[in-house]
Amino acid sequence: MGIEYTIRPFKGDTGPLADMIYDSWLADVEKSSVFRRYDKDWLDWTFNAPDQEPNLINAAYVDDVPVGFLVLLNRHIVFRGQTEANSLLGTLMTVHKDYRSEGIGWRLVQHAIDQVMSGNVKDNYSVLLGFIQPQRGTAPLLAKVIDSCLPGDASSKNVLTVQHQVKILRPEIVSEASKLDFINDKVLDEKVPIPDHPVSGSVEPMRSSDVHDIMDMLNGLSDRADLARVWDEESLKWQLNHAPVAKTFVLRDRFGIQGAVNYHRIEMCDGGELFPVAEIDNLLLPDEHDEARGFMSEVLRKLRDDEGVSAVVIADTGYFDRSALWEVGFLEYPRPVNLMGHSFAPGIDLGRVHSVYLDFR
Repeated sequence: MGIEYTIRPFKGDTGPLADMIYDSWLADVEKSSVFRRYDKDWLDWTFNAPDQEPNLINAAYVDDVPVGFLVLLNRHIVFRGQTEANSLLGTLMTVHKDYRSEGIGWRLVQHAIDQVMSGNVKDNYSVLLGFIQPQRGTAPLLAKVIDSCLPGDASSKNVLTVQHQVKILRPEIVSEASKLDFINDKVLDEKVPIPDHPVSGSVEPMRSSDVHDIMDMLNGLSDRADLARVWDEESLKWQLNHAPVAKTFVLRDRFGIQGAVNYHRIEMCDGGELFPVAEIDNLLLPDEHDEARGFMSEVLRKLRDDEGVSAVVIADTGYFDRSALWEVGFLEYPRPVNLMGHSFAPGIDLGRVHSVYLDFR
């Protein structure tokens, strides 16, 4: 006889939920990979975002204790600068290690899709996106579950294979127990130092008055990416500057803002050790290559010296100049993830997507 559990929108203190997610993921991937630790501050920032639909933050409960979890994040997108749609990005799929093989993961996905298809949410959603990590054993099962829950003949489509770019700022995080096994002493000697590339403007924290300019620049990325997020002012304010999680540096000269780096702080678990990381969500590099290198060099110094982070990570989805990152010491993380997608929107063909601009937090 199986356990009794209920699935309903998550409410309450996010602290125990953060612990449950971390403990479950640690049991899954400690021996094979580096992974993120999502703390209470990060969950609060994400769940309370002004555009987030509460009915799409769901947990499986046993005696009012969360033992499973899935959130679908709201993202308004545009396909090739022409067709707009509301999309959902699935993330944080978790089932506690003591409650596996009870169908909880299946039910969480089915419940979320039922909420969308039955109209129990404020917007109509026609695109569903989510990451499948090849190294995790649940990945093929999750794709099968999603396919079985979708109406008609919809099936999983690999939208994009995503590499991550990693910049090590403090060499001591790479130890004998590290899962960053593609980094050796020679690589550390070459890649940890931050090159001294000059920049013509000043690199500084954003001002509240910068939101409109940054929003125009970000929404302009639909010219560079086949699939791009469309921001509104309220959501972007929440994303760009939300203590203690999110922060943004800008490159400012006498003509205005020439670049911006928006990141959130998170911890990474590597071989059981935790270290602070800046994960870049929104990257706006200056068009001039030397300026882009100089801007990133100065941002890296501020992240290391002022913000105290040990590494910087960004998902490489093809919309920015990766050579500027490589020239300041970024490395390509060798274990890719696949961005899977389902589209019910006329005019949005995910098979024609070769570059993506989305924040994946």
